[in-house]
Parts: sequence; structure tokens; C-alpha cells
Amino acid sequence: MKINVWKVVASASVVLGAAALMAAPNVAADPIHGCVSTKGRIRIVPAGTVCGRKETPLDWSNNAIVGVQRVDFSSRANSNSPKKAFALCPAGKTLLGGGGKTIVAGGTSAPLALRSSLPDANMHGWAVTAEEAVPTSATWYVTAYALCGTVGP
Repeated sequence: MKINVWKVVASASVVLGAAALMAAPNVAADPIHGCVSTKGRIRIVPAGTVCGRKETPLDWSNNAIVGVQRVDFSSRANSNSPKKAFALCPAGKTLLGGGGKTIVAGGTSAPLALRSSLPDANMHGWAVTAEEAVPTSATWYVTAYALCGTVGP
């Protein structure tokens, strides 16, 4: 069975957007159940409903992510290599994603390489490491970015 993924994503976005607008703050966090046709149409169904033979079941959560914020942390600006930075999410927030970049002072360029950009083992923040690909006297630093938010009940 071939499903047009873009139609499913577009339809799901519309349905989820409408569901979010209608949701009351005290709505239970039960998953929403649906069936997706081969033409990308979604119908909302009660739990336990068997989808038709030309449909695929689709379940998603109605939990909301609120209070999203970006946390930045930069290393010292100098010509030393390598450099590390770690952006830590505030207490009570969940890490949603992150990244990093290198910045050369004064808008000049230098041969720098971002060697790693990944969440820490406990998923509390984002760690980045950068180094000079070729030794340089340029002043530079690395910045880590963590995207943090509160996941609803």
C-alpha cells in the first residue's frame, strides 16, 4: 500500500491544529486514534477501531509542549584549540533539540571545524566541540544552543 507522506503530514497538521484549539486545559492525555486512507485522508476514530483495508492506523498524543526557550552558552573567545560549550536546560524543562556553531571575532574567517554536536548522556543539555582545522591566530569561540520546553501531562 502506497501512502503519500506529504498529504498525511499536511492533513495531520490541520487535524492536530484544530484539536489543539479545541482542547481544554484539563483534557486527559490519552492518545488520539485515526485511520489514514491511501489518498491521505484522516478520520478520527475511537480506540480499538479497526481501520479499513485501504487505510493505515495512526495514533498520536495530545500532549502539548509549552514554554519553549533557547538556551545559549559560549566558550571563551581566544585562539586556543579545541573548545567546548554546553547549554544546560533550566530545571523542570526537557531537552527538545540543539546545535552549535563557531564564530570568528571581527567577522573574519578561519579554518574551524565543529567536531561534535549532540545531547549529553542524561538529555539535560546540548554539548558541542570545535577545533581549528589548520592552526590559526584568529580569535574565535564556539556556541552551544539547547532548545528546551515543558512537556504537558
